[in-house]
Amino acid sequence: MTSDPNFSGTNHPWDDPKRHEATRIKLLKDKIYELTQEIEKAPLLFETKGTSMYPTIKEGDVCICMQKDSYKANDIVVFFMKLDDEYIGIAHRIIGINGENITTRGDNNEFLDAQIKQENILCTIPEVPKYAYNLK
Repeated sequence: MTSDPNFSGTNHPWDDPKRHEATRIKLLKDKIYELTQEIEKAPLLFETKGTSMYPTIKEGDVCICMQKDSYKANDIVVFFMKLDDEYIGIAHRIIGINGENITTRGDNNEFLDAQIKQENILCTIPEVPKYAYNLK
């Protein structure tokens, strides 16, 4: 039996410690990637401020916010908007979608928000009455 310098012990590639270590590292990287994807899709909890979504969401409600792959009219979404050199999170309802442009408005507002794109949306608040709790 001839010995291959690329392998140790036997001629089976899995017996090579370097290859075995590389396989373990790849499996670990794959698991870390899977966990990262799960964390990114994990529900977020946040306390609301303001009355723009009243009576659906009241000031001080704690809402669950979940990521989705796509959004539709009537979804309540959380998105970020730049205001006075800082970004703030806003939870408003999608009023309409026209191609890539999404129009939102607070239930208690008479005016529409500036149009946003789906990549501006962080998550959606599902079934508000079931998932909103007021701590006050």
